[in-house]
Amino acid sequence: MQPLHVTALICVAVAGICWLSSIVTREYSWVDWLWFILPPIYIGVLAQGSGDARLYLMTGLTALLGARLTFNFARKG
Repeated sequence: MQPLHVTALICVAVAGICWLSSIVTREYSWVDWLWFILPPIYIGVLAQGSGDARLYLMTGLTALLGARLTFNFARKG
């Protein structure tokens, strides 16, 4: 399966899980919690499928951005 298709399937699955979770818990910020970790996962899947060094660099940079955002989110509550 193509890496872009795998990434799209992951995105659709996560969107469905967030939607169902929001209905069950009546808490509508599920995607906010996942926003920090999903972009590195998406780019990592694409990087593994293509083997392009630029995508590996993008994966590392988005992982650093996600770590920074997670730290700020945890610090500020």
